[in-house]
Amino acid sequence: MHKGTSFQSFAIFTHQDCRNLKTPLLPMRINATFLRYLLVSTFFVITTISYRQPLYATHAMGADLTYGCLTNNQYLVILKFFRDCNGISPANSYPVYYGSAQCGVTGSITVNLTPPIPPFASNPQDITPLCPGQQSACGGNGQYGVQQWVYSGMLTLPPGCGNDWILGWSECCRNYAITTLDSPGDQSFYVEAHIDNTQPTCNTSPQFLNPPVPFSCVNQPVFYNHGVVDADGDQLVFSLTNCNQAPGSLVDYAGSFNGTTPLSTVSGVTIDPVTGDISFTPNQAQVGVICVLVEEYRNGIKIGEVVRDMQFTVINCNNNAPVSSGIDGGNVYETNICAGEPLCFDIVSTDANAPNTITTSWNAGISGGTFTPGPIANPTTSTFCWTPTAADVGTHFFTVTTQDNACPILGTNVFSYTIVVEPNPNPPVIASPDVSICLGESVPLNASISGPLPPGVSVISYTWSPAAGLNTTSGSSVVASPTVTTVYEVTAVYSDFCQSADQVQVTVDPLPQVNIYPNSNIVVCAGGSIQLNALTSPDVISYQWAPTTGVSNPTSANPTFTPTTTSTYTVTVTNVYGCTSEASVTLGVSLPPPDVCTNFYVTPTGTGGGLSPSDPTNLVSAITQAACNNATVKMAIGTYVIDNPLNIYSNMTLEGGFDPGNNWTKTSQAGATTIHRSALNTEGPVNQRRIVAMYGYQISFFRLQDITISTENAPTTAGSGASTYVFHCDGCSNYQIVRTQFLPGLASAGQNGVSTPGT
Repeated sequence: MHKGTSFQSFAIFTHQDCRNLKTPLLPMRINATFLRYLLVSTFFVITTISYRQPLYATHAMGADLTYGCLTNNQYLVILKFFRDCNGISPANSYPVYYGSAQCGVTGSITVNLTPPIPPFASNPQDITPLCPGQQSACGGNGQYGVQQWVYSGMLTLPPGCGNDWILGWSECCRNYAITTLDSPGDQSFYVEAHIDNTQPTCNTSPQFLNPPVPFSCVNQPVFYNHGVVDADGDQLVFSLTNCNQAPGSLVDYAGSFNGTTPLSTVSGVTIDPVTGDISFTPNQAQVGVICVLVEEYRNGIKIGEVVRDMQFTVINCNNNAPVSSGIDGGNVYETNICAGEPLCFDIVSTDANAPNTITTSWNAGISGGTFTPGPIANPTTSTFCWTPTAADVGTHFFTVTTQDNACPILGTNVFSYTIVVEPNPNPPVIASPDVSICLGESVPLNASISGPLPPGVSVISYTWSPAAGLNTTSGSSVVASPTVTTVYEVTAVYSDFCQSADQVQVTVDPLPQVNIYPNSNIVVCAGGSIQLNALTSPDVISYQWAPTTGVSNPTSANPTFTPTTTSTYTVTVTNVYGCTSEASVTLGVSLPPPDVCTNFYVTPTGTGGGLSPSDPTNLVSAITQAACNNATVKMAIGTYVIDNPLNIYSNMTLEGGFDPGNNWTKTSQAGATTIHRSALNTEGPVNQRRIVAMYGYQISFFRLQDITISTENAPTTAGSGASTYVFHCDGCSNYQIVRTQFLPGLASAGQNGVSTPGT
């Protein structure tokens, strides 16, 4: 609009013209000039209505209008509005106008206040750069205050029609405090975005990730980047441009100010056309407006553009904003790497004001990259790492915001980093195929190049990671012995410094579990037999006992053994993974029982031979000697704590109640003689653990008298639980149990014990 034109009369005139021309224009092809005319008319009608309000809306500090592709003709329109909290509050919704001359369409949609968008916890969000404890003008009594308001709405366009769509949004009015415009409070605020709706692949516009930094100090260098990213990987071109107050209508700049000279500075405001880096040093206190145009190109063809319009305030203060180093630790902020090449570098941020401390953050501009901020300190070191893939070939940017804690306004600078990913010209490295091993085994891993190398290029190193389970981390061949399933990565470094990586997974299959019971101090009576049981984990599918002599079924889990001499038997079990485990047991064979009964004397602390009351032995030794011998084991009163189960045999008696202090006289008092099984050395597979005090297998003609047999409570840490057994007797016959107490401890969580006939 031209300076001096009446808003109200111009709006009425153009609105009347649109109304009169509406019907005949429908079948006509609207050209770009007339499209601008229609948009101007619509915006000025809205502007006129705004001016009729008694309160002037001098709250607009900045805005950008962008869009994201939903389907081939549907877009999510996003409006970010930055409000000066010293002015009135924005509305909860706004109209956004759109039009295409090629398609002959104009219209509007409503964008509404959205739910909070991370990393912000609320919408609107106070983004004033303040010290902790300081208040802003946004809900407080501070001098300055800036809020970000985010709106969104759905836009549906005619499928495949128009490469000239324009989205526009306007708000009245700019701040009276602006010093680089004439009568700023009388000028509106307008931003727009362009859409090419004819692209085969629906386009998403560049997005501004960094909130604006609206404050700086006089004579202090300013470094800023809006943190623009493009989800489609299109080429972006940045430039300073004139700000607008309506479609096609520039703001009225004061004096010599314009879009490329928006502020009074020492040596101008510069913008890097590739990265969007903005730098300048203001030389006086002022309030100006800076507009950044971002043009988007795909395959050399322009397919869209967006603008951010932002008010910038320079105040008299003497704080130095912090600065951050480049990729090389100096002032180089761009690097080239090959696809597949890991990249890590430190970013050192410093502040010339020694008492200040620094915090750092990034805009997450590179997907898959990681940024680890340094501690709040001065200086502070942050770290960026990324390994690009072949799909990342192209130019990528991210920004780092460094901010100090100076009061009342924090010093802030934003630095951009450019990473150009080039195709790796070398054939990739190939690791061994994935492999499975059993726990405890080893496997060789190999790496090789998948094809011929370019002339003059060689592989200078192979590096494997992680180191756990490897005999070495370097070389084309290593030996892996992991204890858990592990993915190993080998990285080949070529002489041209490109890298290639591949992975191999070594799956570690579990070993089967196996225990034999009974499993200790087992004696088989002469001419007799015993059944042994292999307790295994559920994954076991086969059994093999060795030697096979005297074994009823060497491939059974519970064969019967008839040894003629003391023998050691080993069972080898195989699980579904092909892994094996072994367990062994020794079977002693006793002599035929004598015709005369023998007495063995035992005490809880006995260490002798046991054949006389004056030379008592221990319980385990006495039972072994008494097995199959028509013998009686006379137990002194007291408690016998055992950590492993006892085995009772045929033709023997176990009798308690004898008092060594009274010439081994007999008492039948309950509990006077107790065998107590501790919770140590639980038996069985993990999900079938148990504590057993006493075993008897296919035995006969034995007697238990005047004893108490008990167990400790089962531990809760025994796998999924454990059962408790006082006397586990299998195939027993012709026995006597007299005045004997069975006191099993409490079982822990798990499966109930199974009672079967004859046990």
